[in-house]
Amino acid sequence: MDSPDLNGLFEYFDKLISNSSTKLALLDFYYQNDKNECIEMNANIGRLQFLLHTIDQCLDEAENEFEIQSKRCVDILQLLEDHVSHIEANLPALKIKFLLFSAEEKRVDNKSISRNVTYTNMDTKKIKKNNKSNIMMTNDKKNGHLATKPSSKATTKSSNSSPFPMMEHLTQAEYNSIPKYMLSRLTLSTLNESVDAFNHSIMCKYMFIRKFDLHSTKETEYKRYQEYKSHENADTKGIYFVTINDIKELSSMKNDSTLRKVLICLRHCKRIKEIRGGQPPKLIRYGLI
Repeated sequence: MDSPDLNGLFEYFDKLISNSSTKLALLDFYYQNDKNECIEMNANIGRLQFLLHTIDQCLDEAENEFEIQSKRCVDILQLLEDHVSHIEANLPALKIKFLLFSAEEKRVDNKSISRNVTYTNMDTKKIKKNNKSNIMMTNDKKNGHLATKPSSKATTKSSNSSPFPMMEHLTQAEYNSIPKYMLSRLTLSTLNESVDAFNHSIMCKYMFIRKFDLHSTKETEYKRYQEYKSHENADTKGIYFVTINDIKELSSMKNDSTLRKVLICLRHCKRIKEIRGGQPPKLIRYGLI
């Protein structure tokens, strides 16, 4: 009893008297009526207590689930913000590429239209001769007599058609400029195969980032995307890069010592550069120049 005044004393003793009256009434009901009824009432009160305890547990679990989902929503909003920043940073370059591609298409269409001819302004004998030669070439291809090799121009075109920048193969002059202690036993063909593996890693990584769905329920894809984004820092803005682990996971290059020698040679030829800093502290990123 905390109240020192007279009104407080009256309220306190009035409450005690009321509780005592209620208990006496319950005892009177217990002795005057069937005891089984009282036992059943007591059991019902126990069930109600159990249900209240269960409801309390459910509310705690719902609160924890709400906190988890709210954190996930915050992460998704952060990913959306990163996507918007990336689009804003790369939109001018994409627009220029689109305009160049449209201009190239128009030029090709105009060229094809200008080359259309009719039989009235051509020699029919030459047409028949060309048709005959075309038929013979088609038959040779069907029989497997023609085994054409892709030209260097076609290779360059296919590499340029990639949505991401790719590293070109090393030339013989660049290979000769690399010191012997760096090369060890690496040949020009081995280095160019490593260039292809590096390009493949770049394409796989950034194609995954581009196609990643924010609403994906796959935890592995979500963690992989978060890992890629955690490697970025202020120095990597606008640069396509991979780490040694990315190359080993996304390409056929698994040997650590050979891979490190290749990266040293590519850095000497100014094809890539090292980017340090950020988290984790000792992580080395290899970005395209």
